[in-house]
Amino acid sequence: MTPLLLRLLVPAAAAALALGASPLYGALTAQSRLSPALQRQLREGLPLYSVVVTFSFRPEFFHITKLQQIGTVAGVGDDRIRVLQLTAAQVREIAGFYWVKKVEAAEEAGPP
Repeated sequence: MTPLLLRLLVPAAAAALALGASPLYGALTAQSRLSPALQRQLREGLPLYSVVVTFSFRPEFFHITKLQQIGTVAGVGDDRIRVLQLTAAQVREIAGFYWVKKVEAAEEAGPP
């Protein structure tokens, strides 16, 4: 391999790894973010779900609008957002975001 080609490929590979690492991490660890009660509800196959999404930080405009694109945001608290009218696939999509700490069924979580 020529030095020029190597100098071009190494940064390209590093950029691809950096851009793909966070979504990959989120997808691989999504199941661990779902509460046991919500996992049971998902196995039962309900048509719609209401959840409370917990963060390790105060959610910002980006996080709120991202969740609004997926479901109906019904409340924002210090480190939590309540999202309504989600399908099972949408619940799993939210759990796959690497910036989400925990996803619970709204009934078990209380107000945001």
